[in-house]
Amino acid sequence: MKNKIIFLCALFLLSLAVLSRPQCVFSQIKVPEEDRLKIKKTDIDHLMEKEGPEILTDTELKYIAGEDKRWFTYDDEIYHYFLIKHDINGKVLKRICKKAGADTVPLTSDDPLQNYQIFEYSEDGKILKEISFDGENKKMYTVVYFYDEKGQKNKTVRYNTKDKEIRSAEFFYDENGLLVKDVEYVKKEIEKYHRFEYDKEDRMIRVMEYHVHENGKGPDGIWFTNDDVVSATKEIFYGPDGTKTKEKKYIGAGPDGIWFTDDDVLQYYVLFEFQKEIED
Repeated sequence: MKNKIIFLCALFLLSLAVLSRPQCVFSQIKVPEEDRLKIKKTDIDHLMEKEGPEILTDTELKYIAGEDKRWFTYDDEIYHYFLIKHDINGKVLKRICKKAGADTVPLTSDDPLQNYQIFEYSEDGKILKEISFDGENKKMYTVVYFYDEKGQKNKTVRYNTKDKEIRSAEFFYDENGLLVKDVEYVKKEIEKYHRFEYDKEDRMIRVMEYHVHENGKGPDGIWFTNDDVVSATKEIFYGPDGTKTKEKKYIGAGPDGIWFTDDDVLQYYVLFEFQKEIED
């Protein structure tokens, strides 16, 4: 009888300990197998317009964490997604943004259109214009592209529907022709800029953003100095064949205050699926 009482007391104390244990909130958990994880197998054939075999459609699937608040688990949700229509040479003709419709399932026929862009090209294959429309096919803005004597894009200007300039961007390259910085302006004032890093195969792998509203100028209040503050970052990943497979967007450096470490705060990630040309 004595042993039974001791056992019941121990069980009661254990129950109190479990009930009083603080609950953990997972803002981000790194899963070692995440790079091998296929979140969803998509099949977008039913979304394709019948445009002939010369037009292919790639997808960009933008994910956020699901109800479990854990990244790279099977309840991660597609926040919205893009359909990129291009010819067999890779020239992008149209970029369409959609999100899940009333059935809450993305990549189904009831998904509403959010916006889309169409592109105009010069005879030598350079983009001249990007024209953007909203989900009701109303024109929102036009972006005009400019190039330097080397044929590199060096400036874009965005105009509203009344042909008034609303923002612009400048692009800068290194001696090898790699884009290393872009600067975006609103009303001629710098809003933000990005720096880009590459791997040994000249593939872009990191992007750093410096935003005016996130103390981007740093303590000295001057752009493009060593104390400029990074406000967000992006990592880009590639498969064995060199094809881009995934992007991760971070909005915080985490408790250690250092970017590109395991505790960075993930905002979303993007998975890429490419439609290959069908050979006869």
